[in-house]
Amino acid sequence: MTDEVLISRDKNLFKRRIYSVVGLMAGSAVFISAVIIAWFNSSASSELLTAVYGRVELAAITLMPYMISAVVAAITAIGIITILPSARVVEPAEQILTRIRDLACGDLAGTVNLRGNGQLKMLIQELNRATANLSSDITDLKIINRQQWGLLCEIRMWAENHDCDTMLVFVNEMEKNWDKIAEIEERYTT
Repeated sequence: MTDEVLISRDKNLFKRRIYSVVGLMAGSAVFISAVIIAWFNSSASSELLTAVYGRVELAAITLMPYMISAVVAAITAIGIITILPSARVVEPAEQILTRIRDLACGDLAGTVNLRGNGQLKMLIQELNRATANLSSDITDLKIINRQQWGLLCEIRMWAENHDCDTMLVFVNEMEKNWDKIAEIEERYTT
């Protein structure tokens, strides 16, 4: 499988897990609330309660399961609100990961064009800044390398015209080194 397929599958799996946890939490809250209300309603007989308690106490007892259910719902809502933002981070994280993989392959030309907030925004800005700095350095290296190559050609021509065999041996070695630098340069897109 390709990296893109694996990333997409992992992203979808992560989102499904988050949404299944949210669904489980919501379902559990509804189930617990229903059980509490049913238990209170079945355990309290209205004739017995009216004989023992006054109207205010009876109203409080009647509302008790609904208040407990409201607390369960509030706690569940807080949990869901805490979990859901992690589903929104999946997409930016995938794009950052893709950009880092592109960098590993030598592509220095692209940037991450996401709007984040907080730490994510800082991460995106720093990644783009580091890539731009590296791209600038590699571009400078390419320019200097081409200038050196031109100078080397001038030295070679001078050495050939003046029959300097030893100088030609060194020039040949320098050419081999520049060939290696050129191979490295070819891996980068600036």
